[in-house]
Amino acid sequence: MTRKQIIYIDGKFIKADQELVESLAPGVLNVKGVFETIRIYQKVPFAFEKHFLRMIQGLHVLKIPFKISSDHLSKIIHQLLKKNRLSDGRLRIQIWKEKGSARAAVLVWPLRKHSQPFYKAKISRVKQNKNYRSHVKTLYYAHFRRALQEARDEGYDEAILLNGKKQIVEGAHSNIFMVKDDVIFTPAISCGCLSGVTRDLVLSCARQLSIQVQEGRIPLPQFLKADEMFVTNSLIEIKPLIQIQHNKTTRLKIGPVTQKISSQFRRFVWQYLKLKKSLLYK
Repeated sequence: MTRKQIIYIDGKFIKADQELVESLAPGVLNVKGVFETIRIYQKVPFAFEKHFLRMIQGLHVLKIPFKISSDHLSKIIHQLLKKNRLSDGRLRIQIWKEKGSARAAVLVWPLRKHSQPFYKAKISRVKQNKNYRSHVKTLYYAHFRRALQEARDEGYDEAILLNGKKQIVEGAHSNIFMVKDDVIFTPAISCGCLSGVTRDLVLSCARQLSIQVQEGRIPLPQFLKADEMFVTNSLIEIKPLIQIQHNKTTRLKIGPVTQKISSQFRRFVWQYLKLKKSLLYK
């Protein structure tokens, strides 16, 4: 018998079966709302402040009235980790509007195992065009789920979405970076991609390493001529892309720029954890 998961929903901790948990997933809830997915390391939600700020900004964009402090949310998260006996894992916070009322749920799980150190991706037929909520991590996620499932059904780890001008926008669950002649290129937010928390940290890592970065429009033909590629999100951190499928297969190596960025990012993670633990036990 599967052990029920303890979740926090509408102000209460409850035991939830898998059916209830899955019914709350982004792309399933056909409602207006926002969500954040956060990596948990040693009971510490990584970059929690940045995720919280983006969530509050998203509520403002979608005009959902809901007040919660970061301190109160932190207490809920730590109680959930304790109740579910988790130290490392993944966290999802979501707030949505249903039948005129704002609702909230917080869930934690063990982290899915990503055995391979790299990703393979395909260019999706699903399009992602810029709109007023492109920069919001919204529950309007069904087209991303569809693109990702189609890619996984064909043996790929990620689907890369274009806009109507055949420019790279983002992955179904990641931000995208390419490297050409030791310069990092990534789609600008104005192209319609989400301002990912890990994306922003990678840009900071590049600046610390004096690696040149260009944010802008990336036409598909330019993208397919990259020397290196990698994708990022809060759960997988940084994953090199070694294969892109579009009409023909493009193969890439895990290059030195990707390796430098990955190492710098890991240093940042451990510095963050060290700081948070020092404040916790002060």
